[in-house]
Amino acid sequence: MSLYFLENQIDHSVSKLNLKLVIGLLLSTSLTVAHAENLLIENPPKESQYISDSWVVKYQANDFTDEISNATVLYIPKNYGKEAAIQLRCKPFFTNFSLQYTEQEKNLLDDGKLPNASAKFAKHGYIYDDKQSLKVTVKDNYENYNVSVGGQNKHLTNLFKTEKKIQPGLLGMSFFYSFTFQEMPSFRPGKTPDDAKDFFEQINQAVKNNQTVKFKLESNQDLVRKFEWNTQRMNAFVPQEVMDFCLTNRKLK
Repeated sequence: MSLYFLENQIDHSVSKLNLKLVIGLLLSTSLTVAHAENLLIENPPKESQYISDSWVVKYQANDFTDEISNATVLYIPKNYGKEAAIQLRCKPFFTNFSLQYTEQEKNLLDDGKLPNASAKFAKHGYIYDDKQSLKVTVKDNYENYNVSVGGQNKHLTNLFKTEKKIQPGLLGMSFFYSFTFQEMPSFRPGKTPDDAKDFFEQINQAVKNNQTVKFKLESNQDLVRKFEWNTQRMNAFVPQEVMDFCLTNRKLK
């Protein structure tokens, strides 16, 4: 084999290697840019690691098309437990709404026991599951729902870090609704239940019109908890394209 031929083969191999490296770098860069993640904090903590009294927005958007593919809109209250945290977890095919707070176990006892419709999950800390009456009011209009409320004793919330520590007898409480959108592929079963449709329409109109949503939960033990959702403040901070993706520009399946 001649030296000239060997040098050409080496140069050709190095060129192919360099080309693969360049292509790989370009693809990696383009994919990173195309799916950039954005984090917005309304009131960033100054002297603490804990966020308080703040809306927090995380979303992924294509930098070339601005199309959002994933988003989370979360309100962290100043006094979590007494006040509720509210989250919208938004995906291309669905959005989940959840409201979380805390409650003393003793206030939910029924004949000395906690009602638990999901007893099989008790070993994971989910020791309370019962239907509660939910009244949702927007201005002078209201709707009544019968919602499943869960309580667990492993953590106060899984939505954010809180300086509040889990205490004996204190439960992390939550209820949620899931909304399935028209973008859901036809080969995947499932649609939005009637009560979730009514809830979606009610909160969607409130968000579109910057109206406060008031929640009143009442347990079978006559325990009443009241919370508010300031949609006007949320809309002033959360980008409109995120709210459109989560709620205001979506159609139910």
